[in-house]
Amino acid sequence: MHITGYDYIFYSPICHKKFLKRFRKQIRKNIWYDYLEQYHYDKQEDQIITYFQKDQAMDLFSDHHGYALNTEGEGPFAIFTSKHRTHEVQSIAHDLKTTVDGIEFDDEALCQTVYICHKIYRYTLVLPADINTDSFSKLIHQCAFKSLTKS
Repeated sequence: MHITGYDYIFYSPICHKKFLKRFRKQIRKNIWYDYLEQYHYDKQEDQIITYFQKDQAMDLFSDHHGYALNTEGEGPFAIFTSKHRTHEVQSIAHDLKTTVDGIEFDDEALCQTVYICHKIYRYTLVLPADINTDSFSKLIHQCAFKSLTKS
């Protein structure tokens, strides 16, 4: 099988229950008022997979094409969530721009940065196209981002 879809990963302290409630609201408001949703919770792994489709026709389309855009420029998408006790990210960045507690920092020099987060959730958003070239996928990405950043 050919692997399809474009993955975008978010890390957030917002729990999956709160995120999914917000995300569903964003989908109804900005994408599809009515849609099909397949939800699977793995209690042992504390993971959730939620798959979104516009209708049965899109469900059939995805059976043959995976995560892809149909002739209307829309496609199925999914969100995979998992909870982590501790997550550490190390990076070396140049011209790193970051916002901490509402204050923006602009580091001109090359610097090593370590982020250590506790009780964090990982969200993997799988979209039918690249957000840099497709407005439908970009809109879904914006809905997920807004669901993780709004107060």
